[in-house]
Amino acid sequence: MTRPIPYTLLQTWKQECRTLIQSPSPSSLFLHNLPKLELHIHIEGTLSPTLRHRLAARNHLLPLTSNSPLHPQKEIHTLLQLHSLYDNLLSPISTKGPGPSAFFEAYYGSMEVLVHEEDFYDLAIEYFRHAAKMNIRYCEPMFDAQAHTRRGVEMETFMKVFAREDRC
Repeated sequence: MTRPIPYTLLQTWKQECRTLIQSPSPSSLFLHNLPKLELHIHIEGTLSPTLRHRLAARNHLLPLTSNSPLHPQKEIHTLLQLHSLYDNLLSPISTKGPGPSAFFEAYYGSMEVLVHEEDFYDLAIEYFRHAAKMNIRYCEPMFDAQAHTRRGVEMETFMKVFAREDRC
């Protein structure tokens, strides 16, 4: 059985990736310029803290309430506070014990800001712009329809985004 990658090692890799982005070397530029594909990406999982905070403000959902096991029921008023929670996203601590459930708590908890067609559009455009910067030439985005309809968001609300003519 394969053992999970230790959290500290994941954090080290994350910092190394940030350093490469800020100070690109010839080898990192080579990797950046390679065409890439992204298979089976859940678009809701790409929701950045910045966009989440902006949508929360637009939809009058501030302060947000943390579902993070590290900060249960903590009110989040600022973007800085939200970034702090995202920095600990891969932490193995969860209300259900060690494992990936901390990620899923954050994944489903962040969907509360996706309410209107424009919210889903902003999410899609942010992802596609980021993918273009990474030289992704093909992607298979998925979305979790049940996670939205069970919150009372009509299926038509997010399906309209795929038919919009002003996609980038």
